[in-house]
Amino acid sequence: MAQTNSMVEILRLKFRIHPFLGGISIAFIIAYIAYGGIKQNARMVTIVMPFVVSFFIIGSGIIILSHLSLVPQAIATIFKSAFDFSSATGGVLGSQIAAAINHGVRRGLFSNEAGNGTAPIAAATARTNSHCRQGLINMLDVFIDTHIINVLMGLLVVMSGAYEYVSTPMELVTISFSQSGSFASLGEITVTVCLIFFSFTTITAWLFLWRKVF
Repeated sequence: MAQTNSMVEILRLKFRIHPFLGGISIAFIIAYIAYGGIKQNARMVTIVMPFVVSFFIIGSGIIILSHLSLVPQAIATIFKSAFDFSSATGGVLGSQIAAAINHGVRRGLFSNEAGNGTAPIAAATARTNSHCRQGLINMLDVFIDTHIINVLMGLLVVMSGAYEYVSTPMELVTISFSQSGSFASLGEITVTVCLIFFSFTTITAWLFLWRKVF
């Protein structure tokens, strides 16, 4: 899975852990959670994720606010890159538009479970007296995941300028957070902790869905 690769890569970059050892360790932890059953899986995610998401939003927010003067330029760069003439020319030729669609679909797919089409499976297992409230919770998931977390990460990547010379996604994210001036240490801690837990909880969530389907 892409999430396993992300965890192994961040462990290699930040802790110099060999990918084989990282993969074996992740496999044992997932196996332990799987053996504990769905309730243990749900309990772990319920406890961990609110803290991880809050930590990411607060950490990213502090870094962005400390470089507030760069935000307008970053937003302008995003819109300029999306609608400039070179992008249109590449689209007419067919190469860049195909790559853009492919990249956009992949990012949208992994952004949230609604993009995967698996969100209804998890929602159907919820114990609630209000279907409307459960629907609002699912909508809130998409909003927080895509419109808050992704926007914060995108702004940090563009503000850092790392996208101009880094091609590997994991290195791009880690470098973007590490180049935070006086908040560099906070950036490194934020990206390391959050990426590990985001990837880990995604794997356990897929384990939960697999059990429900099969």
